[in-house]
Amino acid sequence: MRLHTPLLAFAAAAALAGCYVPTAPDEVLYGVVTATNYKQDETTGQPDPLFANTNTVYLEDTIKVVDDTNSGIVITSGVVTGVLARITADLNARGYSDVILWNWATQGDPPAGSLRMGTYSLFGSVNLFYSSYWCSWYYYYYCTPTTTYAGSYDYGTLLIEAGQDLYDPGTPPSPSKTALIWTAASYGVLSSGGTITVESPGYQKALGAIDQAFAQSPYFKSAP
Repeated sequence: MRLHTPLLAFAAAAALAGCYVPTAPDEVLYGVVTATNYKQDETTGQPDPLFANTNTVYLEDTIKVVDDTNSGIVITSGVVTGVLARITADLNARGYSDVILWNWATQGDPPAGSLRMGTYSLFGSVNLFYSSYWCSWYYYYYCTPTTTYAGSYDYGTLLIEAGQDLYDPGTPPSPSKTALIWTAASYGVLSSGGTITVESPGYQKALGAIDQAFAQSPYFKSAP
């Protein structure tokens, strides 16, 4: 995985123009990749205040599969439970003492202004949302307005979103600037077809990728 020079050129031009530029991924590596990205406060340049201003997180109680390859992928309940438990443990360790599993369909939206988090499994040419911007992550992903980031896989991307609102990958928001403050994408951790269970090799990769995403995001820490 590599960072492309158009991002650097755009960042320089935008800085001169006084425009907000999304941060580049915190880790850009070859091989098994976990890329995280956070939203900066546009005034101070510091991580968005929502990171520190709460100890409560509303965590969606499922993993949504977004698959345009018709591979028939199935994620078993044991995998869902394990993934959400690992996210909860990582949040608890960083001061978010109240992680509430939430079902949007049956419970409605969490309180306005709260920190929300959702998990997705992406397969194929699926569009997703980088912190504050809409992106397409098929092969080379592209972020509005003109930033070009790194290569992706066509299968097995585990995406975690956090912010005051969440967005289903594949459906760009309007306007293109979103309410996300953090995204974590781990590539190639899940298979491209069949049923994923806790015995599948990708399951342990997914758990390790979640730990890595939080480990490389020191700003993701509650301080109320």
